[in-house]
Amino acid sequence: MIGLIFLLIVVFEISFTSYCLFTKSINIKLKSYTRLFTFIIFLILSILQVIEWSMRWYLLGALLLFLAVKSIYALTSTKINVKQIPPRKMILKAITRSLLFAVVLIPAFLFPQHKPLQPTGPFQVATAKFTFTSDTITDYFTGGKRQVNVGFWYPKDIDEKSPLLIFSHGAFGIKNSNFSAFEELASHGYVVCSIDHPGHSFYTVSSDGKRTIVDKAYMSEVINSNRKAYYTNAEKNELIKKWMNIRTEDINLTIDSILKNAKEANTSNNTQFQNDDTRKLYHSIDCDKIGVFGHSMGAAASVQMGRTRNDVSAVINIDGPYFSEMTYDANLDEFIATREQYNTPILNIYSDQVWVQLKDGTDTGVYAGNKISNQICKESYDVYLKGTKHLTLTDLSLSSPFLATVLNGEVAKVDARKSIELENRIILEFFNATLKKEGKFTAEGIYE
Repeated sequence: MIGLIFLLIVVFEISFTSYCLFTKSINIKLKSYTRLFTFIIFLILSILQVIEWSMRWYLLGALLLFLAVKSIYALTSTKINVKQIPPRKMILKAITRSLLFAVVLIPAFLFPQHKPLQPTGPFQVATAKFTFTSDTITDYFTGGKRQVNVGFWYPKDIDEKSPLLIFSHGAFGIKNSNFSAFEELASHGYVVCSIDHPGHSFYTVSSDGKRTIVDKAYMSEVINSNRKAYYTNAEKNELIKKWMNIRTEDINLTIDSILKNAKEANTSNNTQFQNDDTRKLYHSIDCDKIGVFGHSMGAAASVQMGRTRNDVSAVINIDGPYFSEMTYDANLDEFIATREQYNTPILNIYSDQVWVQLKDGTDTGVYAGNKISNQICKESYDVYLKGTKHLTLTDLSLSSPFLATVLNGEVAKVDARKSIELENRIILEFFNATLKKEGKFTAEGIYE
């Protein structure tokens, strides 16, 4: 749609400029009527929801409104409607207008309209947002009390207890990074809580409206850690420990806060929850069935939760390393697998970019633990979605295909929509098998 809109704008500018050059003047009346007509068409398309009114269209709408107001003024003016302008100036103005339209269309280009994936479960999905604050954890970035902002997706009307799923986003991600998976899971009877990790998240907003953007030093650390030989392995090991400490503290804070609230919500005559929907949310959680999943760095933290928490019964690692299952050997100057038994059922979902590293023939590196997952894990499954890239496994591939491609550094060779649908089905099947005990997980394998 964006390409078509810009093409029509360019065609109009070329046609109108050619007409003006041929007549050797600008017909202000004709131009004004055309601008008004364009704005009216934009309004009609917005009302009919052909154009879904959102931030992607704000700049274009503002520009069209400005031109429409300017046109009304021109049409009601007593000035002559034909104006002599030098040909060179006409052409420059046409180019400038085309460039201006190109600029205001950037948000729509970066975040094109797409049809949202529809949940397939029987339950209507409700949402909620909260901020959890710790009295014991010091925020690494601010020095104050650590806060995490979370979003909930849960079945609105359900009579039975629902398993709790905790999600952790990747480096520079946001809690909505796998939004379609959260909705799908919630529609099938799960309470999903996704965490924004302040300082690690691209941006996050707390309950009191405080906005926090990604920490610049952390961003530099992650970017530089992916550059060859920028850090020594010893330095990289210290960074990994720091990152995982922040992440796991956030996840522990989140789980502990939810369990505390769930216990209080189940207490008779409890008056803590002023909002009845909040009480119902916590009351619906089955505290004995907890799963953790995440993408990239969030996946690594999720794997560690399966190692350190006895109440976590299932883990999904989406394209992340087993940081908790490796150690740095100073004598070898290499990362090697710890080879300690891992008892929590785990599903690994991999893209091309990680799968290649797993099959490179060596047993060292940050994926050392992943490489022997089937040896150390009591129950481990690998799914390889061939043709996908790292961010194809998040909803960014749907909301902004261009940004996903740029950040991946490669073009994914799959239909992003179909890939996300497949990934979500596999995630649902795994949690159904491990937390709800509904059949056996059978989706392991390579998907082309």
